[in-house]
Amino acid sequence: MQTWSVSRKEYWEASAVSLMVLVALLPSAWWLHSQALPDGLLREGGVYESGSALASLVASILFFRSAIRASSRPARFWFALFALGCFVLAGEEISWGQHLIGFKPPDFIAEANYQGEFNVHNLSTFQSENNLVSSLLFRGLMLYLIVFPIAASVFPTLDRLLHRISIPLPGLAIALAALLVKGADLLNHEIVYGSSFATDTLHLGEMVESLYQFCVLWLAIQVGTPGTDGDPRTSRGRPPVEHH
Repeated sequence: MQTWSVSRKEYWEASAVSLMVLVALLPSAWWLHSQALPDGLLREGGVYESGSALASLVASILFFRSAIRASSRPARFWFALFALGCFVLAGEEISWGQHLIGFKPPDFIAEANYQGEFNVHNLSTFQSENNLVSSLLFRGLMLYLIVFPIAASVFPTLDRLLHRISIPLPGLAIALAALLVKGADLLNHEIVYGSSFATDTLHLGEMVESLYQFCVLWLAIQVGTPGTDGDPRTSRGRPPVEHH
């Protein structure tokens, strides 16, 4: 009689995906219960935004450690780039300490910033009033977290190419989590606004942005796992495709 067992890796990945989906559906559950949204979660400087900053900061540290440990120059480059990107993102999320310390930005920055904050991504020089730049960056992150891992699993040629340039690539469990979180985001919009594509006046998008940063943190943990030698493909949990 064949026995079935679940590996520790599968257990933790399934638990992480399930937890992310539950957190992603929290705004809808809250709305259905009280016809209101949890301000402490979604507001500027709230739980979701602060969680994003913390996840990005920890991911930055882990990517930097992987850059030091990596055995190849391309891998060191990508890990260092990801570390820098996560550090900047963490700083931008909390307006470089403004939300924590409560300092007032210089007048010339506050006047040029759509939200009067000490950050770059809301400056009128880089950002349109409808958050076009942030929207494009988010879609790029969604493409990276969801489409790239699935495509690399389906097309061995793409998998070999990404391995050759040593770019960190999320595992399929991360791709599944990111996909389900986006689905939950559409459901939240449908329940709260009556449409999956309504204008997000209540900042529901803070939830999906936060959880995507935790997906990046998950990737940083994967590539920094002992035994992977900083090889992002090894950390995906499946052996490289061999071609003779």
